[in-house]
Amino acid sequence: MIPINPNETEVLGEACYDTIFDVPDDITIDMVDIFRNKKYTAEMVKQIVEWSKESGQKPVIWTQLNVSTPEAKQLADDAGLEYVENRCLMVEHRRIEGEL
Repeated sequence: MIPINPNETEVLGEACYDTIFDVPDDITIDMVDIFRNKKYTAEMVKQIVEWSKESGQKPVIWTQLNVSTPEAKQLADDAGLEYVENRCLMVEHRRIEGEL
């Protein structure tokens, strides 16, 4: 987990970065979990798309319940980034654990 939150310096003992652009280049990001008010989602996806072009990384964009917007999904689709909408990671993790 690599926390990105401009309001924090540390989350769960991990250094917290202001933006995705501040994450060191040697760190691979497989997924970005957007857990904010949906009015910010499209702008966050724009930043992820720009970062993806610069870094060459292609993270999955995961939006929590009631966080996705059509604009954000379209931005991700246009950039060729996988986009998961309105799904809770904890719920999905528990569901998958139950299937094993």
